[in-house]
Amino acid sequence: MVNFLHFAFATGVTGHGFMYEPPTRQGFGLEILKPACAGASCLWFNQGTTIGCPKATGGGTVFPDKPDCSNPAQPTIQFGDKDLRTYGLNTIYRLEDYTKHHPWRYPGSAPVENPCGLAGGWYTEGAAGNGGDAPPGVPQGTLGTDLPKLLDQTVWIAGSTVEVAWGITANHGGGYQFRLCPASEEPTEACFQQHPLEFVGDTQWIQQGHGVDVTNRTEIPATRVSGSKVVPANSIWTKNPIPACNTPVSGGAQHTPCLDQSSNHLSQVVWVKPMVLEGACAKVDYRVRRAQMPSLNNKILTLVLLTK
Repeated sequence: MVNFLHFAFATGVTGHGFMYEPPTRQGFGLEILKPACAGASCLWFNQGTTIGCPKATGGGTVFPDKPDCSNPAQPTIQFGDKDLRTYGLNTIYRLEDYTKHHPWRYPGSAPVENPCGLAGGWYTEGAAGNGGDAPPGVPQGTLGTDLPKLLDQTVWIAGSTVEVAWGITANHGGGYQFRLCPASEEPTEACFQQHPLEFVGDTQWIQQGHGVDVTNRTEIPATRVSGSKVVPANSIWTKNPIPACNTPVSGGAQHTPCLDQSSNHLSQVVWVKPMVLEGACAKVDYRVRRAQMPSLNNKILTLVLLTK
């Protein structure tokens, strides 16, 4: 018997990172722009999400702190929790903690319009720094859940340990979680939140060779976040370990310079010099070491890969 599942790479970030191994529907199975934005997959996201708000808005303000609703949640990752954060760390931001209501400050609590993203982030194009363009040939606002299956689908054995890789294009900190949703159910955020995967071990890899050279890896610690700090409660999220550019607010985006990394006080992280391309900051690829597939009586799982 074969069970079909939707697969999601849930992010709590303000930048653009995307899973490229296994390949995703949003990348259309293409190798171009791999690994940081395979098949323009980094252009699928949700714009205007604030922790604790009832819905995404398509808006959003990078600076100063301006929630997208009148009653946002309070952050569970505090300004002083610098071991759990990678962005806006300088003490000059203590009085203007502009990332206070950004998604990573309470992982999983920010609403999404579509669990697999929208082309360009929303139904309409956003202003510079807020929103983006849809992938070439895709109408603005196309829902990620409406994309067709890939012709070549990834098959994993239930109960097995698997490797998953993702790259980042615009590094604004944050973190991530991997989730499943049975294909027999509607691929909603609520469904994905019911099936978060567990990470195996407490390390991950920086992988060179455009993210595909498995013989050229550097193992680094993985910083996990769980308990009451995250949604779903007691599930496990992992911090993005790549330090951002130390450019105030922009972090090297919007064609601003990429200054040295902002992180002389972060621990257990290997510093990687960013590569800057078209205003994107810290285009670095790394591989999550292991994610544990749930055991379903050792049945074969054919994954329909959807990410957000």
